[in-house]
Amino acid sequence: MVAAARISKIATDRGTWIHDIAEKHFNGEDVSEVLRNAPSDVRQMSKDLITTVASGVEEIWGQEQVLWSNKLKYAGRTDMVGIWKGKPTIIDFKTSRKLKKKQWIEDYFMQATFYSMAFFELTNYPIKDIAILISVNKGEDFQVFHEKVGNWMKPLHSKIKEYKGIFL
Repeated sequence: MVAAARISKIATDRGTWIHDIAEKHFNGEDVSEVLRNAPSDVRQMSKDLITTVASGVEEIWGQEQVLWSNKLKYAGRTDMVGIWKGKPTIIDFKTSRKLKKKQWIEDYFMQATFYSMAFFELTNYPIKDIAILISVNKGEDFQVFHEKVGNWMKPLHSKIKEYKGIFL
């Protein structure tokens, strides 16, 4: 149990560090000093994330944007909203120790679907696309998963209903 908690803490800290570096970079801040002082895994994963985002993002509308839904009674913070490969997209960053299969990341798609729904509720602007970007430790291939929000609305509503049922 202690080993699992330690591994979880390392992963959480690494993910936070990588997210912070990416956010600063895309805000136009110089991150070279931070990268120089970062552990090699953080440095590699941050560079991979920045390169991948830069290759697909055409316009950034917001980073670390707080979104909420009065209808669903939930809130969250999306990593990035903008134009990804020509389409308005919810862009979410993840880190992993190993490559993921698409069927393993259904919760990520539901999370991004919620962000899309909340964005629409707040702005009346529909975002129909999701890009999940996964930076993998040890130089493995960077993963990009694309999905349509419409494919995940029913599973998200089922998950919310199930979750709320626990507390009734």
